Amino acid sequence: MYEYNWPKRHPDVPGQSPEEVWTATLAALPLGASVTGEVIARQPFGIFIRVDGVPNAMALAEIIAIPEEMGLPVLGTRIRGEVIDHVERNHQVRVRLHRSGRRLSGARASVRRMTSGVLPCPECRQPLKSGGLVLSKCKDDGQRTCRSLWRCASGHVWWGWADQPDEPLEICPVPELFR
Repeated sequence: MYEYNWPKRHPDVPGQSPEEVWTATLAALPLGASVTGEVIARQPFGIFIRVDGVPNAMALAEIIAIPEEMGLPVLGTRIRGEVIDHVERNHQVRVRLHRSGRRLSGARASVRRMTSGVLPCPECRQPLKSGGLVLSKCKDDGQRTCRSLWRCASGHVWWGWADQPDEPLEICPVPELFR
């Protein structure tokens, strides 16, 4: 069997447009919601998940949102996680997986997040929206690593080391990276 595969396209929901299905998915899976599901596809960058109770949702757990000791789960594995983002352009729900079925702990979950599960802007406290990842060189050792990119409705752009989620966000010196 080939190690990587793509998920099959979602079946159309009779009588509903893709936008209506997406609206229902957003209502069923708000930011911070706990989810369980089954791995339905694998790629080197992460896994696709069929979410229990929301069969039309397309969920993705990227490799940086999977605890290192878990490795990349195989097809059919049951997982537990938390909704961390919604991606409008491809109607995807982003999920961070939990270790051994428990909720992840640490400063990011308890200090840096609002009660709704949304990361607040350090400047104005408005919710931040994820802008993806940027490959960057670490000042300390010169190694390449990813920075997560964030922006609030006021236009403040921040970034942080993706492999150091407990570190505070920094003002992004190149805000044009956020598209």
